[in-house]
Amino acid sequence: MKIPNLANEEEPTEQPILELSATTQLSDYVSAIAWSPIGNTLAAACCNGEVHLIKSFVGRALCPPTNNSIDALAFSHDGKWLAAGGLDGNIRHLAWADLPPSANFPPFLAASTRELVTVWVKSPLDWESWVLELSSGNVIDVAFQPKSGVLASLAEDGWIVLWQAAVEAVQVLDGAEEGFCCLGWHPTGCRLAAGGRQGELFVWSVCGRS
Repeated sequence: MKIPNLANEEEPTEQPILELSATTQLSDYVSAIAWSPIGNTLAAACCNGEVHLIKSFVGRALCPPTNNSIDALAFSHDGKWLAAGGLDGNIRHLAWADLPPSANFPPFLAASTRELVTVWVKSPLDWESWVLELSSGNVIDVAFQPKSGVLASLAEDGWIVLWQAAVEAVQVLDGAEEGFCCLGWHPTGCRLAAGGRQGELFVWSVCGRS
C-alpha cells in the first residue's frame, strides 16, 4: 500500500508525532486490538481466532487459531480479565461493568449477541450467564454506566433500553424519528448521549442532576 506524502515542499517539514517502537507478525489479518487499563499489555486477535498478548515488547500466544473470527476484545477495568468475542460475527460488542471497589461485586461482562444481550458474572467456581431480550433487531451496542451496574443496550429497532443491575429493564429511551444508532456514557456516568439516524443528538442526565 502506497503511503501518501503529506510534506509540503514550500514549507519546512513538521516533526513527526509518532515513531515506531515495536512490531510483530500474527498469522492472519488483525481483527481486534485492546490495551489493558494501565497500558502495559496489548491484546491482538486475528480473523482465524488467534489471540496474542504483547507485554514489554514480548508477545505470547494466548489462544491458538480456531477458524472462528475474533471481532471484539475488552479488558476488565482492573486488568485481570480479557474477554474475546466473535464466533463468525455473532458477538460484536463487549462491555465490562466499572463498579467501585466498595461495591464488593465480582467481574461483570455484557456482550451483544445478534438479537440478544448476554451477561456473565464470575462466581466462585465458574462464570454464570443470563440473557436479556427486549429488542426486535440485532443489538448494535452495549455500555455500562461508569461506577454503576446500569447497562444501556441499543438495537436495530432504534430503542435504548436501560437495565438495572443488567437484569431488569427499567426504562426505554426514544425520541429519534428513525431510531438511535450510537450511544456513549459520560466518563462520570452522570449523562448518556445518543445519536439518531436523522442527525439528532440527545443527552440525558441522571435524575436529580443537570
